[in-house]
Amino acid sequence: MRRWTALAAFLLVLPVASGSAEGNPPDAAGIKPPVAARKPVQSVAHGIARTDDYAWLRAENWRDVVRDPSLLPPAIREHLEAENKYAGAVHAPLAGLRTKLIAEMKGRIPPADSGVPMPDGPYAYWQKFEAGAEHPQIVRAPRNGGPEEILVDGTVLAAGRSYFSFGDSRRHSPDHRYYAYTIDDTGSELFTLLVRDLASKRDLPDVIKAVQGFAWAGSDTLFYTRLDDDLRARFVYRHRLGTDPAQDALVYEEKDTQFSVGVGRTRNGRFIVISTESSDTSEERIIDASKPDSEPVLVQPPQGRPDRGSTDSQVLADRLLWEMASRGIVTGHDLAAQGVVGGVRARHHSSFTHRGRAGSSPRAEAPP
Repeated sequence: MRRWTALAAFLLVLPVASGSAEGNPPDAAGIKPPVAARKPVQSVAHGIARTDDYAWLRAENWRDVVRDPSLLPPAIREHLEAENKYAGAVHAPLAGLRTKLIAEMKGRIPPADSGVPMPDGPYAYWQKFEAGAEHPQIVRAPRNGGPEEILVDGTVLAAGRSYFSFGDSRRHSPDHRYYAYTIDDTGSELFTLLVRDLASKRDLPDVIKAVQGFAWAGSDTLFYTRLDDDLRARFVYRHRLGTDPAQDALVYEEKDTQFSVGVGRTRNGRFIVISTESSDTSEERIIDASKPDSEPVLVQPPQGRPDRGSTDSQVLADRLLWEMASRGIVTGHDLAAQGVVGGVRARHHSSFTHRGRAGSSPRAEAPP
């Protein structure tokens, strides 16, 4: 999202006076408020019949429209454009006030701003805003001293586009050779995954559409989530740099429509974690990051619900370690180091804790 235009969009909701005591919408500069046509549609659900006069405003092809707004049916587009024109006319008297408020808000925000450097190996990574810029730069610098290096410049990427936004998923490869990031250049919140070679500062041909989140498994392998036609995070794929994304292996599919899937990496980088969650429960699967071609292992079927279940996060963390030890993925020494003896926690600490939620990469894994 652009830095300052978000403020302008927020200020569009400033209240305006009603046109009459009865609450009828006001005429604005001679523009009558648009009135949507009534086109009754009958439906029955759970034995209850209802009539919806405005069902026609929900495009039958909405899934396609999200990806390509030009496919919106002309009748719906015409009505929405009329609504926008009327709203613009009603809010026109507030233009001066909006400009004043935006200037006041901007005056309280440093024109040039910088995030906190996140150290990792020989480098520290962070993002910053140049004075007047609406999009951040992703930068890094050697931790032992040295010049700052711009990895990705949002202002450059946004040039010539009517819309541009970085996604939340951004992360350098473990060997610091590549930087993977997601962008949305349509406003649809369907993000494209790009990978930049930090030596040449050029993006690789590996371009993957409709990505929700991702995690590095190694220096040349990515796991990522993709959306289905209903825009639910449903699939986890594995991609090796330099290969055709169309040939990427499907690692996991969440078929239960109540659940969404996300992918992340443990703090120590040893495991890829595939998380599935609904509004009241979740479960985790893991893959050894050093063996990205291996099958995901269900750590522990959560308890509490007949179909999927739920469990306390700390209990799940302990069971995760115990289950991995029983499968030979970690050693008894690892368990002792974590204070887990016989599946029972002796002290409260775990470097295996997975951060994040379904549909996104862990924030700890996405500096800056």
